[in-house]
Amino acid sequence: CSIGPLIESWRGTLGCFVKDADNGDKYILSNHHVLYSTAGPNDNFIVQPSVPEGGTKDDAIGLFIRSISPDLGGINYFDAAVAGPIAMDVNEHIPGKGSNIKGTKTPEIGMHVVKFGVRTGMTYGIIYSVDSAFSFKNEDGKNLDYQDQITILGTKSDFTTIDNFSLPGDSGSIILEYGTDMLLGLLFCGNNSELSHANKIDGVFNQLRVSL
Repeated sequence: CSIGPLIESWRGTLGCFVKDADNGDKYILSNHHVLYSTAGPNDNFIVQPSVPEGGTKDDAIGLFIRSISPDLGGINYFDAAVAGPIAMDVNEHIPGKGSNIKGTKTPEIGMHVVKFGVRTGMTYGIIYSVDSAFSFKNEDGKNLDYQDQITILGTKSDFTTIDNFSLPGDSGSIILEYGTDMLLGLLFCGNNSELSHANKIDGVFNQLRVSL
């Protein structure tokens, strides 16, 4: 599902539905850089589909709730946010499957994974690292430093032939272990080639105070 703020012209991917640990409200999970807007939380309506796909205020599914925002001067571990609450009925099935996410799991090097994104759909990959550290420039040209990230090497469905894993618009996709439907991470960064990066999902859930 394509999502984004009503007053902005970008889009990202709805990762999954989560539950607030404090009050049980249902939220959507995606990236901070997908859901956050300078409008502020009280006016930041999140729409599905996103504005580039024709979304309007009638397509609002909730308000920005909270996020883990980037620290320009320090080390970052997460790029994540939730919006809601979601009051309407939703389909929690994994795209193209008749089943739901089974739970969360600690990522390990060599795991086969899949993701479902707005831009590139279902793609395959292998976990290349579970403790990556790197820097990149955000949309404002500011350097962001990240540590303890999952790095995924994109492949075709044979998990052997190297291929692209993600493109802009896929941000916010969840990373699932292939064959088990266990949730491992939250995609937030790719380099338009075979390598993409994701936050570890257990840390995201703890920081945002949510669960499946």
